[in-house]
Amino acid sequence: MHYMKKPLVSIGLPTFNRAHCIRKCLDSLITQTYPHIELIISDDGSTDETQAICEAYAKKDSRIRYIRQARNQGLIGNFYFTLSQATGEYFGWAVDDDWFHPSYVEKHIEALEQNPHHGAVGCSYQRLYGNGEIEEEVLLTGERNMTHQSYYQVFAKVLQKKYRMQYMFHGIYRSAIIRGVLGHPLPRTKGWDCILVSELALATHFYSIPEVLHYFGPRREDAYDMNYYRSPRYLELNRPAGRKTYFFGNTHAHLVYRCAMRALTSPMVPLKRKLGIVIPVSAAIFAQRKKIFGFFYASPKRFFKKEYWRR
Repeated sequence: MHYMKKPLVSIGLPTFNRAHCIRKCLDSLITQTYPHIELIISDDGSTDETQAICEAYAKKDSRIRYIRQARNQGLIGNFYFTLSQATGEYFGWAVDDDWFHPSYVEKHIEALEQNPHHGAVGCSYQRLYGNGEIEEEVLLTGERNMTHQSYYQVFAKVLQKKYRMQYMFHGIYRSAIIRGVLGHPLPRTKGWDCILVSELALATHFYSIPEVLHYFGPRREDAYDMNYYRSPRYLELNRPAGRKTYFFGNTHAHLVYRCAMRALTSPMVPLKRKLGIVIPVSAAIFAQRKKIFGFFYASPKRFFKKEYWRR
C-alpha cells in the first residue's frame, strides 16, 4: 500500500483472565505489515497474569495502550470502552484468543481506501482445534461474498444466520459509522453482536475479502476457561430482561424482533431503507419458522399441562 499519509487504525482488545492465550493474539497484531495502528487493551479486572503480560508488551511497543478497569464492566461495556478510547480513522475489535495473518490490517484498509462506498470489511476465517487442525472454515465467496450485495440481501442473511454474516462483527469499520451505529446502546441480550451487524448491514455496504486472514482459537470447556460468557459478573451485567414466551421460540424470535426494531429506530438507516425491511424480515421468519413458531410444531398436549404455564 502506498499513501501520502497512512490513516491510523485503532484496534480495541477487551480482555479478562486470558493469560493462557493473549500472547499469541498480541504477537500477531504487533507484527502486522501495516504499522500505523494503535492497540487499546482494556483489562476488565483480570485476576491471573493478564495484567503483567499486557504491561510487558506495552513497554516494548509504544503503539499499545493498556488500561485496567477498576471495576468489571461486563463484555458489552468493555467493548464499548475500547471504542470510546479510539482515535483512528478506522476501527476494529480483536478477540483475545484469536490471531491474525500479518497482512490482515493492510488488506482490510486497502479495501476500505479503494471502496469509499463500503463502510465495513471482513475476511474469510478458520476456527482451529487445539492441535492446529481446522474445525471449521468459512469463506466469503459465492453467496457469502457481500461486496456487491444490496443492503437488504445482507440484512436478510444476517437474520437467517445460516450464512454466518454475524461474523462481520469482527471486521474493520470506518470509525464514524461504527460510532454512529452505537450512538444508541445495544440491548444486553444474547445475540447482541448479531443485532449490531444487522443494523450495520442497512447502514453501509460490506466488503468481503475471500482470503483467510483471521484465525479463531479453540473453544475451552475446562475449569480454566474464564471468558466473559461463563463468568458470574458477565451473567449479572448482561442477563436479558426476564420475559416468559409461551408460543414463540424465545431466542430466535426475539433476535429477529430486536434486529427489526433496531433497524427501524436507527439514526444511521435512512427512512426509505427502513421501509424496505418487511420483505427480508418476512423471509427470515419463514426460513426459521420451526424455531420461531416452535410451539405449533411440537405436541399440543403440553399446552394443557399446568407445568407448562408455571415456568
